[in-house]
Parts: sequence; C-alpha cells; structure tokens
Amino acid sequence: MDDEVIKARIKKCVDHHIFLKDFVKMLNDTFSQVLFIYNGDIVLSLCVEMFIVSTQNSFQTAAKAAVYVFTGMFQYTVCYCIAAQAITDEASE
Repeated sequence: MDDEVIKARIKKCVDHHIFLKDFVKMLNDTFSQVLFIYNGDIVLSLCVEMFIVSTQNSFQTAAKAAVYVFTGMFQYTVCYCIAAQAITDEASE
C-alpha cells in the first residue's frame, strides 16, 4: 500500500471517531435529564406500590399493586438495565 491509501484510511477512521464522539455527546446532553427523571419516577412509584402491597388488607388491591411492581421492574430491566449493560460491555471490548 502506498502512503496515500494509508492516510485516506486513517483519515476515514479519525473522521468516524469524531462523529461518534459528537453523537454520544449529543445523546448524553439530550437524554441525561430525561433518564434521571425516569429513574426517579420508577423508583418512587415502585416504593409506593411495594408499600401498598405490604400494608393492604384487600387481596385485590394488593394484587394490582404487585402486578404494577412486577411490570415496573420488568420495564426498568428491559428498557434501562439491559441496554446500559450492553453499552458498557461494548465499550470495554
């Protein structure tokens, strides 16, 4: 390979790296506050629902709250934890 081909490939890699860094910065700026609010909402609502499950005498109300806790934890795991772990694993490779 001659020097021009090598320079062109390196330039392409550097340009792609700069694009990725800018894109990640834009995503972080856009979603950081939204994810913070989302996490706060999930944690607060799950705490309230678990309190309801532990203090309710009515089976129907406790069952509704338990279903809500289960679906909330499932949503949190699927939408946030699994995606975050995949990104962390990808970044460490």
